[in-house]
Amino acid sequence: MNASGTWIDWQYLLDAATLLAKCRYTLQYTYPYAYYMEPGPRKELFEYQQAQLEAEIENLSWKIERAETTDRGDLEIKWILLRRDVRHF
Repeated sequence: MNASGTWIDWQYLLDAATLLAKCRYTLQYTYPYAYYMEPGPRKELFEYQQAQLEAEIENLSWKIERAETTDRGDLEIKWILLRRDVRHF
C-alpha cells in the first residue's frame, strides 16, 4: 500500500478491517458450539456453513493485506457480501 490518496480513499480499508475483526470474533464461538451439537444433519450443515464463513474471512483478509487504491470496488463488494453472510449465520 502506498501513501497516495486521501483518508476517504482508504476509509474502506478501515471498514473492512473492522468487519474482519467482528467476523473472527463471531467465528471463534462457533467451534465450541459445533463441538457440543448432537451428531446429525443439522451439525453437518452447521459445519459446512462454518467452513464457508472461514473461507470468506480468509479471502477478505487476503484482499485487505494486498489492498491498493484501485482495489476499492472489489473489496467493498466482498465485505458487503460477507457482512450479509455473517448476519445470517
